[in-house]
Amino acid sequence: MVCLLLAMGLLASGCEPPVRIAPRGSEPAAGRAAEAGLDPHTLACLVEVRSEHGSIGSGFVLRWHERFFVITNLHVLAGSERIELRLSNGQVLPPLRFHGAVGHDVAMITIDPVERYLEPASSGEVAASHGREILVTGNSLGGEVFTSLAGRVVGIGARTLEVDARFVSGNSGSPILLQSPRRVIGVASHTTTIELQGRDALSRFERTRWFGYRLDSITQWQELHWGEFSRESRRLAEGEERLREWMAFFEGRSSAVMDRLRADFDAMGRHYHGQRLDGSHWPRRDQALLTSARTLFLRDTRSLDDPAFYDFNRSRQAELRAVRDEIARYMVRTQ
Repeated sequence: MVCLLLAMGLLASGCEPPVRIAPRGSEPAAGRAAEAGLDPHTLACLVEVRSEHGSIGSGFVLRWHERFFVITNLHVLAGSERIELRLSNGQVLPPLRFHGAVGHDVAMITIDPVERYLEPASSGEVAASHGREILVTGNSLGGEVFTSLAGRVVGIGARTLEVDARFVSGNSGSPILLQSPRRVIGVASHTTTIELQGRDALSRFERTRWFGYRLDSITQWQELHWGEFSRESRRLAEGEERLREWMAFFEGRSSAVMDRLRADFDAMGRHYHGQRLDGSHWPRRDQALLTSARTLFLRDTRSLDDPAFYDFNRSRQAELRAVRDEIARYMVRTQ
């Protein structure tokens, strides 16, 4: 009933569900990925990132400024209690220190020296990479095997690269490599999916686009104290999960929100049971149900107001708060 009431307000306003939450990680993309050969040296440098939940993403060994690191995405690490870095030969690399790039979804994990590693491209090589052939190599779809996807650089920004190698979930943290010389120009990070309409539908842009962060654009790193970062990230993930449940509720799909609202609805039913009701009771009842829903929504998402210390979490928190606030405003408009 509550879902129906909110849905009726939604339809009456002529709007779509209030907002959508942008995915942080790469989502499976439409189309067939072009596979490319994976040479033994590159394979030896690839890392499967694992947590208590199993395989969660990709990474790679990089020698940078004469030190050795595993590079991946911060969103791959976020929300996990423990992390395991496993090479393609099964060797596990103990993490020594964690850092996050300020303003970028890139994590740098210090490790002991190893024999096989990749090297970063120079800023000049990155700037001149438009149209160059590249490879995105990593743990596609979390299948615990490494693949290599071929493509080209189709766009360059101050912090990001756009490629047409159709990487998928599990490739987050994969290196974006020039095919020759085989050096790292970026870190595969995310996709965006948009509906192209009108004139845009005739443009060269595809419905799904693939992006990574430039390594050469990183100027500042923040040390991550793992326990604190993990706890902070998990709180944020809980708030995000509640937002997704409410979006499912607004879209009319089954959601845990209905179970949490049911107690209020049942209590109101008991209150009105056996009473002779005139027409004035129904608007008051509907108003009470909508108020109850908004109160529950704000209670569900209050973890998003907890202070965030780490740059990556602060940025994500700001995005999620904007979504939360838009939904709250929408719920006020329907009352």
